[in-house]
Amino acid sequence: MNEFVITATRSMRKYAARVAGDLAKFPRFAAQADSINGVDALTTDRFADGEMEVTVSDHGSVESLHGRDVILFTSCARNDAGIAVEEAKIELYHTVDALKRSQAERIIVFEPFVSCSRSDRTTRRSSVGLWVHFKTLGSLGADHIVTYQLHSDKSKSMLDPTACLINDVPALTLLKKYPAIPISGTSKPWKRRCAPTGPSVPWTPGVKS
Repeated sequence: MNEFVITATRSMRKYAARVAGDLAKFPRFAAQADSINGVDALTTDRFADGEMEVTVSDHGSVESLHGRDVILFTSCARNDAGIAVEEAKIELYHTVDALKRSQAERIIVFEPFVSCSRSDRTTRRSSVGLWVHFKTLGSLGADHIVTYQLHSDKSKSMLDPTACLINDVPALTLLKKYPAIPISGTSKPWKRRCAPTGPSVPWTPGVKS
């Protein structure tokens, strides 16, 4: 991997900041800690009519993304920032476009839970949410998508691997390996339910995922 930067849309900034902080504790990354942490490098604005714009700003030692790999943390599902699903998607698309225009070498989208992966059934008269999502990310310039446990194996086939790679990590494997990690803010182990944006987001009883 080239020199890299970690950044995030508003829906996953807290989680991305934790990851960047943890990386800084490793000797291999300690000297680059400031240049790796670009979590606050993105600014999301609204115009008078409601249109969105995402800007890549200078943040600390992150003066330029030119030639660097960008790992973008994002969630388009329920999130602790309280951002609506469709708004989160539009912000993600704007962010990928902004990163591409900043001449990032590679854009790696880390979306732990792709909520629209359930919409993978191709029918004649219905839109296919997952195809729209993947098609948009790929056409805007995303190079690699990393996620957990897509709805089915067919879901991965909706992405052209020659244009954008995808890693679908089996979540069950992780749950078996780390069966007793507590969900933040609770005393219950992380066994049966997995929060959509990671262990920092508590599961709300009675709400379907």
